[in-house]
Amino acid sequence: MKKIKTTLVLVGGVALALVAAYNVLLSNEAKESLRNGARAVKDACDKVCDAVNESYGVVMDDNLPNREKTEQQWSNLGYYNIKS
Repeated sequence: MKKIKTTLVLVGGVALALVAAYNVLLSNEAKESLRNGARAVKDACDKVCDAVNESYGVVMDDNLPNREKTEQQWSNLGYYNIKS
């Protein structure tokens, strides 16, 4: 238990130091550059994931023949479909 607590305190301290360094030490241009870099990495990962999913046939079509009936059955059981 002590090892877990020490690890959590260490991770929290490092995270706090990184947030403080980001807010205090970086200029607005550097912050924007980091945001753009992170956005570019995310977009690249999304493209790779989409390509892999398409090649393996993981992508499901939303217009399945029994989808409405199945959603109605789940709704009748008390589960609600939350669409964003």
